[in-house]
Amino acid sequence: MSKTFPFQIVQHQVMGKKIEEVYEDDSWKKLLQSYIDQYNQIEIDHFGYRLDDINLDILYKKRIEDKCERIKERELFRGAIIKQGETRATAERALLDHEYITVLLRLETAKKIEQNGSTYIEQKIERERLWLFPKDGQWKIARIEPIIFERQPSYGVTTSEWEEEATLVSRPISPFLNHYLMPNLQVGRMKRLYKRELAVAYADKHWKTNNTSYEDFENNCTNYISQCLHAGELPMQYTNRRDQGWWYKGRLKQREWWSYSWSVANSLYRYLSQSKKSGIQAREVMHPEELKLGDVIFYDWNNTGRMSHSTIVTAFDAKGQPLVNAHTVNCRHRYWDYKDSYAWTPKTQYRFFQIVDYV
Repeated sequence: MSKTFPFQIVQHQVMGKKIEEVYEDDSWKKLLQSYIDQYNQIEIDHFGYRLDDINLDILYKKRIEDKCERIKERELFRGAIIKQGETRATAERALLDHEYITVLLRLETAKKIEQNGSTYIEQKIERERLWLFPKDGQWKIARIEPIIFERQPSYGVTTSEWEEEATLVSRPISPFLNHYLMPNLQVGRMKRLYKRELAVAYADKHWKTNNTSYEDFENNCTNYISQCLHAGELPMQYTNRRDQGWWYKGRLKQREWWSYSWSVANSLYRYLSQSKKSGIQAREVMHPEELKLGDVIFYDWNNTGRMSHSTIVTAFDAKGQPLVNAHTVNCRHRYWDYKDSYAWTPKTQYRFFQIVDYV
């Protein structure tokens, strides 16, 4: 059974005028509601979905067909059935540009998935930009643009920082002497236990919104993963160098004051891959079923050797396959392979990391 909710419009003004003052009828809102109903149906029924003629975007239809074919194959392999779903939608912006209305939609879905007699809830928040235009007395959708931040790595804010991250090598790390300024840092050689249950609890608490104690990046996936690992009481490795260690201190005189490994997927991947005497220890494994709660998965969408996305394991399905949480496209208990993402390509490569329990 599917269920959609009437969408809310948060902002609908342009040049001081409400869109309703230009278009007295509200048929464009009815078009949006029809699209949201269709979106919800596609999310819960990849076998019997139907694309109505309200949408004239041929490329969108091709994307949907490709994605549904991938998911149908996967669901048959997993023995998973979507029993129920609902979509809550918000038009975060709706602006008039000549004859077009451009709408930024926030789409929050929740799906009840049954597998081998057990069930779990998968949640996800996506954003899409739609262009609406009047044609023959009716509103139509001219174009739909998915906001695919999962494909965009979070590099530093300047070119020099990007280049420095790209040349990251293992170098001797200068010790941070004043431990009183960073009380959560590891002192001496005392071992810390990675508390996986705390990392997962944090991931579930903050999957939808950012913890205001940290920066909220447009590409927030690795910043979120780092927060989860730290919430599991893994100590930061502070160096005061952005290309070394794993640490976060906020901003200093409006400048970023955190390591690349804290906020960039490829840098965290390389940090966990390194053999080092201090800091987080991790080992790469070959198969997802070898992972435990609180472990990390990296994604290379085009097999370039550079990781573009990261997730954390927060649950398992009935067959022992990981379910993950992530940010950027915020999600909770999503199946790990991401074949339901527009970012996925046939070239996608995965890297699976077990976090060592004692650091």
